[in-house]
Amino acid sequence: MLLTHGTLVALVDSHNWRLLRNAGTEAVPVLVAVETPALAEAHHASGSAGQRLAEASHAAAIGEWLNHQVVGHHVEHVVLIAPPRVLGELRHHFTPAVERAIIKEVHKDLIGRHENEVLAVLHG
Repeated sequence: MLLTHGTLVALVDSHNWRLLRNAGTEAVPVLVAVETPALAEAHHASGSAGQRLAEASHAAAIGEWLNHQVVGHHVEHVVLIAPPRVLGELRHHFTPAVERAIIKEVHKDLIGRHENEVLAVLHG
């Protein structure tokens, strides 16, 4: 997969997230970690129902942040990497502008992986 310079790669799981950006070129991509903002999440509860609410709140906060980044022209292209259930929850919170900015979705949990491993998955 070709990643244009500046493409944002969002690694998300049900509780955490991490951002990478292509600092290289399309021909030679280089993923570098960028500061991942702390988000205000509405629900922090225990038990299975509380866990689902916390996951939904996490996805909503990430969706809102991505919406602001795309609408504010800070992000043009996005790659989302998350487990299928998390991706499904994230999709509920995207505006059409974010949906157009998403160039690829990868249904895996790569949150703790090194940048080179993430790049290998994107190329594989």
